[in-house]
Amino acid sequence: MEAAGTAAAGTPAETAQSAVVVGGGISGLLAARTLARAGVRTTVLEASGVWGGCVGSHVVAGLTLDSGAESFATRSSAVADLAAELGLADSIVAPNPGGAWVQLPDGPRELPRTGVLGIPANPWDPEVRRSLGLAGSLRASFDKLLPASLGTRAQATSVSALVRARMGRRVLERLVAPVVGGVHSADPDVLDIDMVAPGLRAGIKARGSLAAAVAAQRNGTQRSGDERNGGPFRRRRPPGCRRRGPPSQDCAAGCTPLSPRCSPSCAAKA
Repeated sequence: MEAAGTAAAGTPAETAQSAVVVGGGISGLLAARTLARAGVRTTVLEASGVWGGCVGSHVVAGLTLDSGAESFATRSSAVADLAAELGLADSIVAPNPGGAWVQLPDGPRELPRTGVLGIPANPWDPEVRRSLGLAGSLRASFDKLLPASLGTRAQATSVSALVRARMGRRVLERLVAPVVGGVHSADPDVLDIDMVAPGLRAGIKARGSLAAAVAAQRNGTQRSGDERNGGPFRRRRPPGCRRRGPPSQDCAAGCTPLSPRCSPSCAAKA
């Protein structure tokens, strides 16, 4: 699929620069918009038949559901400002304070209420222990006994490498990977922790453990009142979906489908 943009108003067509953007995902579309607004004649090439990349829709049990990232960090106003420019500000809502759930092989479980990207501030919180089991919480609690240098020495490290080293595989697989996949539409193996959770590794150095660093970030953002799983997030308003507390058999995410569409958090559980 191909889409061609025009140069900015007032730029002579014969003198305008031109550019080709390969890929019509969110990054490609944003790059094309920036180029076009700068007066560059821009062509976007997309191999599939739809725009949006990882952000799209799919059908589960006859319901058409949103797919891809369902929220964004509000450490800066960049995404909210862009949404407002595109006329989407009214489609943004703050996350329900009741928290989020994840569908695991053994059933629905709560994600940490005090965490960053699913990383718990306290491995012994009831919802964390229910997800990890005794052995998983015990392994995660070793984090406070490990040297602060573990996971913080390298110039760059992935989300998965840091979490696995400090809290263990179960925290990574059962808590962090679902959140990272939902928020960033990416594997934690390929995401730089400093990009998606700035300051977290510095917090480990300062406070001695990953859990303490997570708690410090939570304490620094709780006043904003719009966190989701440990970092301030807002999500797109999913048409036809309403949060109603703990999960039910109909939808393990705690959503009640009100129309043929529901939120991504319902997708794997409806």
